[in-house]
Amino acid sequence: KKGRMRKVLYKTNKEVILEIPIRCPQCKAPSPIKHSKRSRVVYDLKMFNGGVKRWIIRYKYPRCLCKECRRTFLPPKCKFLSSSKYGYNLFAWVIYQNIGRLKSQNTIIEDLGETFGYWFPRNIVAAFKTNAAAHYKKSYDKLISKISKGDLVHIDENKLSTKGAKN
Repeated sequence: KKGRMRKVLYKTNKEVILEIPIRCPQCKAPSPIKHSKRSRVVYDLKMFNGGVKRWIIRYKYPRCLCKECRRTFLPPKCKFLSSSKYGYNLFAWVIYQNIGRLKSQNTIIEDLGETFGYWFPRNIVAAFKTNAAAHYKKSYDKLISKISKGDLVHIDENKLSTKGAKN
């Protein structure tokens, strides 16, 4: 069907397995048991001296059950996992392409597919921009506050050319 995306299965570059903790975080009872299996895939980019490549990590971790207090919980190391299925480097690359390189959102989606083999929904760039705005809101407000307290604000919107490159 037109406009419908197929699910793409990507090869995992790295698998991280989180173990069952020794004690229950609630009641501190020893030896919780594995209740069920969970996993999360994070799509990212890996930067190295030779360039950038697609990098996919699968995290596997148990959902645990305490035999004493009957509570279920995830291993404490799970709280360090991002809640997003997209990694920080991918996020930064997309934002840089849109803001720093002035590429359109559609061009970025095409580049992700052609360069890295990532075929994501078209709205992902807009979602990344929304997340970036929320992430940097505090810094933005602080910067605006400092600027507005100053005696002089000089804004130059003229385009200039330096060694043939327009800025």
